Amino acid sequence: MATGQHQASQGLLLFQLNERQSFGIGTLKVKEIVPFQPLTAFPQSHAVVLGAAHIRGETIPVIDLAAAVGYRPQPKDILKDCFVIVTDCQRQRVGFLVRKIDRIIDYSWRNISPPPKGAGRSIYATGVISHGDSL
Repeated sequence: MATGQHQASQGLLLFQLNERQSFGIGTLKVKEIVPFQPLTAFPQSHAVVLGAAHIRGETIPVIDLAAAVGYRPQPKDILKDCFVIVTDCQRQRVGFLVRKIDRIIDYSWRNISPPPKGAGRSIYATGVISHGDSL
């Protein structure tokens, strides 16, 4: 691949965990988006793991992404209106519970910045973009 071709763009699925801020995940990691469905609890699982969903014959752990990044967990009374983004995360299927699906945008890799220093350590945030009036 020629050097000039490394300026490729990335499809980003934008979603919301709360009413204020948008987040994104690379579309290459997204396998599908499904409405929330009842989950089976995992004994002694991490607090952000809500349980397991049975999707297309596969048992997939579902993580409350809001709780995982430090926000309040999704209220139980709105779960029926939430979505699960089924992803391929380190060769495993994982579901991320999100409040709202926004849209897909195309974004250049060169415009994706690392998270700001001092913002805390997060395994969930790998980059920051400026989109419209927000980060």
